[in-house]
Amino acid sequence: LVAEAHSQTMFPSPNKVEFESIKSPMLMTSKKKTYGAHEFGPHAMAWRDPPKILSKGFTYKKRSACEIVQTCGTTALTSLLAGGTTAESDVFAACSTALARIVARPVDLDAFVITCMLNSDYKSEAIGSLHLADMMEEDSGVRPLPGRRLAFVVAFFGDDRLKYRRVVTPERFVRDAMTIDTGYYCEKQLLSCMKQLLDQHPLVFTVVEKLCISRKQVLENIRTGTRTFG
Repeated sequence: LVAEAHSQTMFPSPNKVEFESIKSPMLMTSKKKTYGAHEFGPHAMAWRDPPKILSKGFTYKKRSACEIVQTCGTTALTSLLAGGTTAESDVFAACSTALARIVARPVDLDAFVITCMLNSDYKSEAIGSLHLADMMEEDSGVRPLPGRRLAFVVAFFGDDRLKYRRVVTPERFVRDAMTIDTGYYCEKQLLSCMKQLLDQHPLVFTVVEKLCISRKQVLENIRTGTRTFG
């Protein structure tokens, strides 16, 4: 009775429910992680052309993912929602294309840019955004204000330094003729996002296994100086 009285105080009757959207087909991999094709209208039975994919809770959509991963995730989702016998090959083809873009030379720098928020309440110096802010102040003489999103890429230095010490501004990357940390973008960006995307999906075992094999090939190619991907 106490709970009922409290809920009635917070949400007095009548409670109006607002229509949000129809997603069909829709896949849910876990709690608060869903994606589906948005239908245009309360009784629509057809997709937009092309379909508008709505997703929630996936890292590939966040600004902490580079454009290569965002494109791969969107393509893979569309293939999974369409279903059919080619879904597995379509998803792996999207991953293969992403891997090929990661190792391609010359580098399409815009495709590797990630952004992070600069907050004013960070206490530790081992934070990528603080490292970037220091770098921007050093290069331009002006320190970015808190609340601003900072663009960066992860560069390869050939040592075991932590990630926050490997993030650089795109301007410094170009100025110093740096090299992309291909291993980071393969493993921490593409592979991590695809594992989350395919979590609990029947394709996770085959696609991720193939993707791991391809990642090993990419890293071996980097070690031996080969810049091809097959």
